[in-house]
Amino acid sequence: MRPFSSFAVSLPDRNIQRRIGGPDAVHRDQVFEDEFSDEQRTGIIEAVTDAIVIFTGESVRPHTWVVLEEIKSGNWGIDGSALGLTDVRALQAPLPTPSGAIHDQRGQK
Repeated sequence: MRPFSSFAVSLPDRNIQRRIGGPDAVHRDQVFEDEFSDEQRTGIIEAVTDAIVIFTGESVRPHTWVVLEEIKSGNWGIDGSALGLTDVRALQAPLPTPSGAIHDQRGQK
């Protein structure tokens, strides 16, 4: 899984939103600039929409907005340190074990 953070915001009063043509839900995902290709971004938007529809119902699909916001590498921080895409990917890399088997950071093969 590539690094990206996300948060969802549901807008209140769906009847008002529908009357003005706005969304029932806006889901914003922050990703590193140039992290994903156009095809991957399309896939993320489709998958996030599908996930929201699973929990809210198919009628919400046409009123669900997904926004991918690209963050410049280095403008993201963890524990007080600015990180870039390369730094975050290194944090997520599988860790070798003494036996030579590779485990991810949760200890799973």
